[in-house]
Amino acid sequence: MTVGARVPHIQKYTELYNKLYPSATQIVVRSYEDFLYTNSTQFYKEMMPLAKVVDDYQGKRVLVHVFSNGGCLMLTYLVEASHKATPLGSPSKPLPATTVIFDSCPGSGDVRSSMRAFTAGMKNPAAKYAFSALIALVFPVMRWYRILTGRSGDHFDTMRKGLLAPAVLGHSVPRTYIYSDADLIIPYKAVEAHVEDSRRLEMTVDVEKFHTPHVQHIRGEGNLARYIDIVRSAWKQGMSQS
Repeated sequence: MTVGARVPHIQKYTELYNKLYPSATQIVVRSYEDFLYTNSTQFYKEMMPLAKVVDDYQGKRVLVHVFSNGGCLMLTYLVEASHKATPLGSPSKPLPATTVIFDSCPGSGDVRSSMRAFTAGMKNPAAKYAFSALIALVFPVMRWYRILTGRSGDHFDTMRKGLLAPAVLGHSVPRTYIYSDADLIIPYKAVEAHVEDSRRLEMTVDVEKFHTPHVQHIRGEGNLARYIDIVRSAWKQGMSQS
């Protein structure tokens, strides 16, 4: 889910899935602001129990629904944690997925977009300003730290490339991108660039463009019915190719 998503917002989607697939098990993974600066060793340690649960779904039918950059980052980190937990000599496996839906992602993770994403839920103007200033200071430092320690780019560069890697998501898994040209957090051109990258790798790709705010595409007249049809279509496509 998007960084710091509130429970009522998450429930709208869990309730939607309860109605669509009442017998299905749902696993909800939330992302928080602190995961970007958490010690990587500690972070992967915390992810291990979840990685083991997800690994139990290998070979089963799984619909993966990812929201915003926070969700994309958690997905790539979850797969990496799973790989770290793989016994020596055993092959690492990608995320078990029958189909993947990307809602309002992946973005580029530039400083301006990150400011908006991390402060979207803040009501206090002073706190919002202070946290925006902190992001403006921290992000360039993090980027240079990764470069100086031999890592290319930043978290978001790695995320965008990871989502195209067969070790993370199999190339045979169909993907649906839901995004908006009215999204002030994730630029629509960043999503469209990732769509083109996926198509160049000959993945099965569907695209649904809205004119709604960030991760709010079920709002507005007719949008909920359209969104439900998109989910059903994505699942049907995945089942036909699995």
